[in-house]
Amino acid sequence: MGYDDREYFQPTDSLRKRWTLNWIFIYASVAVFVAAMLWQYVIFRGSTLSIALLDWSVLKPVNVIEGFQEWRLLTHLFLDISPLSLLFNMLALYWFGNDLEELVGTRSYALLFAGGALVSALTFVGLGYLIWPGSMFTGPSGALIAVMVAAAITWPDRQVICLFFPVKLKYLVLIWIGLDVYTSITVLGVASLGHLAGAVWAFGYWKLKDRVADRLETMDNRAEIRADRKEREHVMEREAEIDEILKKISVSGINSLTERERRVLEVESEKKRSR
Repeated sequence: MGYDDREYFQPTDSLRKRWTLNWIFIYASVAVFVAAMLWQYVIFRGSTLSIALLDWSVLKPVNVIEGFQEWRLLTHLFLDISPLSLLFNMLALYWFGNDLEELVGTRSYALLFAGGALVSALTFVGLGYLIWPGSMFTGPSGALIAVMVAAAITWPDRQVICLFFPVKLKYLVLIWIGLDVYTSITVLGVASLGHLAGAVWAFGYWKLKDRVADRLETMDNRAEIRADRKEREHVMEREAEIDEILKKISVSGINSLTERERRVLEVESEKKRSR
């Protein structure tokens, strides 16, 4: 093996790494937060429209169930209510989400992230409507805890600095889950219940991700097989039609062909000439 074949001599595709699913979500979240701040505190400052964007985007059980405003299941993910919340969420995604996506690929990471977000949001909407219908949920914390649980399963002993002290990732995630359990029990915190649902999703999915990946690969293979079979059937039908046209020419002459048969023959002739 020559020097040029060694891994550290290979070119790095930094542009592709900057446009992964995780990075796109980080960029979008920061952009939406900046736009929301400009909307509320600059463009419509002092106006009743200042909170319109927030009111239209946040996740509220009563709006989703009674108002059929399902878009809130998506829009709330991109809207953190404070700079500190945004900073914490984006840093966590930067530290762990990028590594997870690189490890398992975009499709598996997308299932982890989107599943955590959706399960968390639906839990919040369903239980929140029964307990606190007007409660509000913003930010990607449901997806984030799914990412954190998956990261803790993958790298349980990775050191994380928490309040200036190094803590193993598995203990940090357990503390977060423990706080959510405490909040859920003591004050019926529906947001905490949503977090726990996202954590349960992540644990189940991450334990079964290899089976899911195999299933998706099998589905892709079957789809490819069906496409090949359909293409072969189409070619056979086309060849049979050409044979019938050529037989007709040999019996009745080329002038006996219909306009459609002439077009079919011309298209097939053009294909053969272009090969």
